[in-house]
Amino acid sequence: THDHKIRNQDDIYTLEIPELFMDDAGTYMVKAINIDGEAKCESILTILPAMNMMSMNTEQINIQSNSFPPEFPQVFTDRKSSMKIEQTNIQSNSFQHEFPQVFTDRKPSMNIEQINIQSNGFPPEFPQVFTNRKSSMNIEQINIQSNSFQPGFPQVFTDRKPSMNIEQMNIQSNGFPPEFLQLFTDR
Repeated sequence: THDHKIRNQDDIYTLEIPELFMDDAGTYMVKAINIDGEAKCESILTILPAMNMMSMNTEQINIQSNSFPPEFPQVFTDRKSSMKIEQTNIQSNSFQHEFPQVFTDRKPSMNIEQINIQSNGFPPEFPQVFTNRKSSMNIEQINIQSNSFQPGFPQVFTDRKPSMNIEQMNIQSNGFPPEFLQLFTDR
């Protein structure tokens, strides 16, 4: 066009495409001739779609207000070695809370964790968690208790190798209902 004059080979590399859309992805034959007819160029232009987002993390956040007992749905993911799952469960004040299991596409070295947490108005009950345990596995248990509430925290059973990392943070405030942040990383 008159806006993009091509006089030599260097002018080819300075061409700018003003706007592209997803439907524009593909391979095109580009023929450019300047208005004076002094230069001519034919080349192939390849427009690629946006970066594949499959490698991003899966994150689900469920927040329940204080008028009804919260229910957190199950999270199903196709896990790769470089992916992680992060689930944040925020607990409201005085109702019975149940946190279901988090299921993943398991490999032999992975395990299933089940964490059930109840608020201060109900006696905590935590079901047993069964894993295929080997001699190299470790069992971690974290129990934190504050002044005003006496919540119980379940055991965390992990099938851990040196490169694995599973963290669980249980935070209990002073005079307010607890908020629990469960962090599941590459296992």
